[in-house]
Amino acid sequence: MSGPGDDPTLGDELASIRALGEGRRGEAAEPDEVELSSEQTEDIEAELRSAGED
Repeated sequence: MSGPGDDPTLGDELASIRALGEGRRGEAAEPDEVELSSEQTEDIEAELRSAGED
């Protein structure tokens, strides 16, 4: 039976997931791809409030 350490691609994926969990961003991520604008935040909050009223 093979374990997770046998597949180098899987190891890379797991390392990437761990990095995200630790708050690090990949080199390809731009700040506007991971941070919401205040307008986006307000839109999401409004949607959540209206969903809670149902």
